[in-house]
Amino acid sequence: MRCRICEFGCEVPEGGSGRCGTYVCEDGRIVERFPRRYLHVYPVSIETVPMLHYTPNGKYLLVSTAGCNFACAGCVSGVQARDPDLVTGAMTAHPPDAIVDLAVAEECIGVVFCLNEPTVSCFTFLELATAARERGLRVGCSTNGYMTVAALEALAPHLDFVNVGLKGCSDARYRECGAPAAFPVYRNIRILFGLGVHVEVSAMHLNGREEEVVGAARAVSAVSPSIPFQVMRFRPFGGEPGAEFSEPTVTGSEAVCDRVREMLDYVYLFNSPGTRYLDALCPHCGGVIARREFYGPMGARNRSVAAGGVCGTCGHLFPFVGPVGEEQFLSPRYTGGYRVPRAVILIRDLIASFGDGEGESFEGLWGDLVATGYLDTLHVSLGTVDGYLEMIADLAGQIGREEAGDAVVRSLEARVGRVRAAVAGSVERPRVYLALGHPLVPLYVDKMENDLVETAGGVSLNREMDWNEATDTELTAGEIAAFNPAAVVIAGPRSMTVPEFCAFFRDQGLDFDALRTGRVLRLDSDRRSAATDWAIALMEIANLLYPDVCAFDVEAERASLRKEIPVSRGDPACR
Repeated sequence: MRCRICEFGCEVPEGGSGRCGTYVCEDGRIVERFPRRYLHVYPVSIETVPMLHYTPNGKYLLVSTAGCNFACAGCVSGVQARDPDLVTGAMTAHPPDAIVDLAVAEECIGVVFCLNEPTVSCFTFLELATAARERGLRVGCSTNGYMTVAALEALAPHLDFVNVGLKGCSDARYRECGAPAAFPVYRNIRILFGLGVHVEVSAMHLNGREEEVVGAARAVSAVSPSIPFQVMRFRPFGGEPGAEFSEPTVTGSEAVCDRVREMLDYVYLFNSPGTRYLDALCPHCGGVIARREFYGPMGARNRSVAAGGVCGTCGHLFPFVGPVGEEQFLSPRYTGGYRVPRAVILIRDLIASFGDGEGESFEGLWGDLVATGYLDTLHVSLGTVDGYLEMIADLAGQIGREEAGDAVVRSLEARVGRVRAAVAGSVERPRVYLALGHPLVPLYVDKMENDLVETAGGVSLNREMDWNEATDTELTAGEIAAFNPAAVVIAGPRSMTVPEFCAFFRDQGLDFDALRTGRVLRLDSDRRSAATDWAIALMEIANLLYPDVCAFDVEAERASLRKEIPVSRGDPACR
């Protein structure tokens, strides 16, 4: 049988499956392998889908399954998207009425299919969308837009909003993701917009591929210049070797946004701490309608939204669709939007460090971790050196690999012990400011880098000022200079180089000890395994804080750690 759901049109033999691995041919019919089975079901804010012009601050029940018909390098959802068999043990069955009941119980105003491609679970999603609309809930999804016209026409009557993820504008770029051509995606955007579905698009910006973004914007503007256009600054979430060179700077992505704004009315930049290009501005007077900030991969957080979407300066009604909620729902650290797949990869990499790759142990454990709410408190374990080591031992015990887990812990403890011994006699205790990529965005106080600083003999200014990501606003350059940090550690997204970071303050006539002494460190997080290389980062920080007593050979230590502890080098499909 030929599958007519997406444009690949796979020929599926009886008993076999097609490209995405989620449909099979049974008795001459194309059916789902995992009908009514979901990997994730939890509430989120709509800005983490992300949608920016539809029901701002709206709380939705997010659902996801497994599988995808594309194979994009750097995919943030790579584990669940590329290998559905790996996570089937974690999927649970939910009839559509049960999902709708949960959405109502959680006081959600709708449901949204996100994190993996809804086209690979088309029948399940259509059934859920129908049930949700019958109960008065809004329905939307995030999709690569590669479905057939027939599938789109079946889904569209049950959709209120859609985010279409664009890989670029050329057939060559789409072939890099395994798709033959770009045309079906842009055709479907036109169809959806014409049917009255609220459409937003997100276009990936890779370093050196600026014309792909500009071309995508040109094609979208031909449909309507009012379609919100989200520029996704590429980050190498898949962990493929060399992918970090495809990550543009924030200023580079902002420059692309400036070009796109010549064609489209509403352009926003994601994955970029500190950028003001996430704000919604009044098209008449330039006043701020919605003040937004970076909130994890592909996500945004509202700091403020004008009541009713009305500009407080000129009274213009901003074209939000649907009601504007009074307050944004903020989910726990690892259970919101695309942060969930990042937690999946962390657990997978930890299990890989036990020498077990991504096999049966991961599949079985992942189901238990989801069922027990493990992700709700994962950030607590990840926040300290001792907590992380305990987590490794606990995970190893859960899959019966205690001996391998002990070996990993011993290897990491040895490096921690060497750092502690080296700085034990120091009394300076330099105060350190930790930035989340951008100078004005402090690293969250529960992130492990704060504990690495203190383990290396420093004092985390972030902990000292107890900066709260949920309630506190960004700092000003003057406030940071007034703290006069003795050292600065830049972690997280590669928003700025060290020279750019220092120039940010000096261009404003500001100076402080860390700038004068050159004690500014950019942790190259994209070269580090999420599982174990924090021990190398600890040594880098010790070298920064105590150069007289610490001279760890970071690259030699990195190579040595690789020999001692197996690491997962990105998603299997991209190796």
